[in-house]
Amino acid sequence: MQTSNQRPEISSIQNGAESNPIEAFQNQCLRPIIKQIHHQILFHFSICISLKHKGKYFETPEDQKANYILKVLNTDQNYKLELKGMILGHFTEQEFQIYANNYKKIDKRIFSIVTERILTNQQDLKKIY
Repeated sequence: MQTSNQRPEISSIQNGAESNPIEAFQNQCLRPIIKQIHHQILFHFSICISLKHKGKYFETPEDQKANYILKVLNTDQNYKLELKGMILGHFTEQEFQIYANNYKKIDKRIFSIVTERILTNQQDLKKIY
């Protein structure tokens, strides 16, 4: 099991400046985990759009690729469950208890952060066959 002190530091986060416990959880737990597994998230999404969605993303015109990504992220429930599992697997027991008590709000934050990361790193998505 991973401990929270093995996670990367995010210099833009000001510890203690959070306005609520969910925001603190996002900054102290979610963002470092997502940063740590960034390449796995992009690889996993590349697999999703290459295999499950038959590579249609790579045939989509550049100006429509962001919309295609948003559509996949909003409609592919299996992908969302797999992604959530990748992140939850890095939680400590204490973090998982916090998650269990606030899962709806935390899930929303997970998908918001991951969506932004995928959209801003589209150039790193690769066709996988």
